[in-house]
Amino acid sequence: MSQAEDPLLGAVNRLRLRAHRSARAQYLAAKRLELANARVGVPTIILTTLVGTALFASLDGNPNHSIRLAAAIVSVVAAVLAALQTFFSFSARAAVHRQSAAKYAALKRNLDMLRLRLMVGEMADVQDQLQQLVEVFNDIEAEAPDVDDRLYDKARREQLADAEGV
Repeated sequence: MSQAEDPLLGAVNRLRLRAHRSARAQYLAAKRLELANARVGVPTIILTTLVGTALFASLDGNPNHSIRLAAAIVSVVAAVLAALQTFFSFSARAAVHRQSAAKYAALKRNLDMLRLRLMVGEMADVQDQLQQLVEVFNDIEAEAPDVDDRLYDKARREQLADAEGV
């Protein structure tokens, strides 16, 4: 029986695709934030290490003016980077996106099982179960952080290009 012939199967397939796409978009958002965390965090560590080393070296004697100025500038840059990393809380936001992605992925797996039941003709409680899964989708969507439209579009393009048939 085709999707056109079975509106219930069509509804399950549409919700599966949306859950899969939303999971992928959330994973992409998490990945982007983790990368931003590394891009800000690694230079912060390097710069604070340099400042600490320069200050330790200056304890030996009286460093020249240019070394003190360079240490001060590097110290300010490191402080700004650390403040930005704290303000934007990249890692915490990435964790929330990853959790949302996992919830969407679990929902998709449940929809896969429901789809399989439909395809083998097992119709008992399917409509009620689909309604419950729609409610789960709505709850996840209400709690999930927003994802940049570009990431959602990228997830959609990946889905369309998927040779395995999502």
